Amino acid sequence: MFISNTDIRTFTSKIMFNEEVLRKDQNLPRISVIVPTLNQGEFIEKNLLSILNQNYPNTEIIVIDGGSTDNTIEIIKKYEKYIYYWESKKDKGQADAINKGFKIATGDFVAWQNSDDIFLPKAFFTFSKFMKEKPENDVYYSNILVIDENDEIKDAFKVFKFGLFFNLYDDIVVHNQSAFFRREKIFEVGMLDENMKFCFDLDLISKLMIHGAKFQPINKYLGAFRIHKASKTSKMLETWMRERKQVISRYSSYTLKIPESIAYIICKLIKIFLLIKDGSTDYIYLKIKKRIMQE
Repeated sequence: MFISNTDIRTFTSKIMFNEEVLRKDQNLPRISVIVPTLNQGEFIEKNLLSILNQNYPNTEIIVIDGGSTDNTIEIIKKYEKYIYYWESKKDKGQADAINKGFKIATGDFVAWQNSDDIFLPKAFFTFSKFMKEKPENDVYYSNILVIDENDEIKDAFKVFKFGLFFNLYDDIVVHNQSAFFRREKIFEVGMLDENMKFCFDLDLISKLMIHGAKFQPINKYLGAFRIHKASKTSKMLETWMRERKQVISRYSSYTLKIPESIAYIICKLIKIFLLIKDGSTDYIYLKIKKRIMQE
C-alpha cells in the first residue's frame, strides 16, 4: 500500500540524481519548489535530496531561510550549485517566505515543501503525467504520508474530489506536501495571507476555489509530512484553531451554511462512503486500528 520506511530513508539520505539531467528537458513542465526554512538543519538535507532525487529534468529550487543560526546554511551551501536562488535573512514568517519564493519562481507550476517535510520517489514525474493527461486543471494534489523524525510512517491521508464545503469543514483536503499549483493562479488570488501563521494554505485553497480554479486529485502518495518535537504543528494548535475559524468565517457565505459540528460529521460520513465506494477498505482498517490504539 505504501512505500517502506527503508525506502524513504534511502531516498533522503544519499545523492541518487544525475546532475546533468536537472533543468534540461523543456518539454516537461517546469516545477519551482519553494523551501521555507528556519533552524531545521536536522532535516533540510533530507528535504533537498527528496527534491533533487526526483531526477526530474526541469526543476527549480528556491530556498528562503529566515536567518537560521544552526547548520542550515552549511547544508544549503553544500547543494548550492543545484539551487536556483537562496537567501538567509529575517522575514515576517512562513507565509512571507513562501510568497517571496512565488515572486522569484519561473516555473509553470509551483510547490512549497517545508524544510522538515519531503517528497516521495517519482512524485514529479507522476504529477507531470497527470498534468499532461488532464492539462485543464490548476491544482494537482495527492495522498500524503505522516512520518516521524526517524522516517517511520505513522499515518496516511487519502484525497478525493471535493468542494468548498469540504475544504472548510473537513480535515485538511489539499496538503502542500503533495500539491502542485499553476503559478499564474497563485497571483490571481493574491498569494498567501501573511497575517496567518498556520492556516494560510487553507485560506489559499478557499480563494482558489472561489475564483474558479480547477482541482485534480491524484490517488498516489507523493509527499510526506513530518511530525517531531520541534515542529510548528506541535506547538501551535491553539493558533491553528483560531485561524481555521477565521477562514470559515471568511468563506462560509459561499457554501452551505450549517453549524460547524454538524458539517464536520456530514463530511466524515461522506468521506467514509467515498472510501468504501473506492474500495479503500485497507485504508479504513488502518484508520480504525490507529484510533483504537490511541484510546
